[in-house]
Amino acid sequence: KVRYQRKINRSIKDNTGIVMLIDSSGFKVFGEGEWMVRKHGKTYSRTWRKTHIAIDLDTKDIIGFANTTAHAHDNTQLRPLLNQVTESGYNVTTIIGDGAYDSKQNYLLGRKLKINIIAPPPKNAVEHLNTGWHHQWYDTPGWEERNKVIRHIEEFGLDGWKADVDYHRRSLVENAFYRWKTIFGGNLKSRKTDTQFTEQCLRAKIINKFNRIGLPKYEPAS
Repeated sequence: KVRYQRKINRSIKDNTGIVMLIDSSGFKVFGEGEWMVRKHGKTYSRTWRKTHIAIDLDTKDIIGFANTTAHAHDNTQLRPLLNQVTESGYNVTTIIGDGAYDSKQNYLLGRKLKINIIAPPPKNAVEHLNTGWHHQWYDTPGWEERNKVIRHIEEFGLDGWKADVDYHRRSLVENAFYRWKTIFGGNLKSRKTDTQFTEQCLRAKIINKFNRIGLPKYEPAS
């Protein structure tokens, strides 16, 4: 079962475009402690939930939020998160996620909405090509954007591609989960799905409130 939060932030008007960072992390619901598992083996019930978030690169605010079971693939949550963010009034120009968001469906969605999707393909990724008259190869329809990424990596290497697309920006969403778990821990106190959703929603709003109070500022070295 999936639960979505649609009103974490106030609606944004006259937005000129944002970079949206997405990721997920697991939260333990109940089960024996790590010491008991280590001592007696993994024989105890351990239940997890996944929390998926979308971050505004500039403000660091959580602007999209979803709770799912631990078995829900991250790839399935890009569209729901994007729907939440756009319904709040944000104009998304770029989405950055890890390799879990590398899929044909997400690239097609980005093409349809004119959004740049940045997600690294796996190491063994190959181009999807068809052959036409006179054995001329061309991109398989729907795979054009992903093929461009693979060709870029083949020419400049994965590190070169990451540098060219500023992939390092994605670390900010990982930092958001680090802050989340540092402040609130990695467990959910609630046992029911509805109250787990409310619990995580309140935590997201508190983190956004902390952002408005003030984030650390770093001055360049002189």
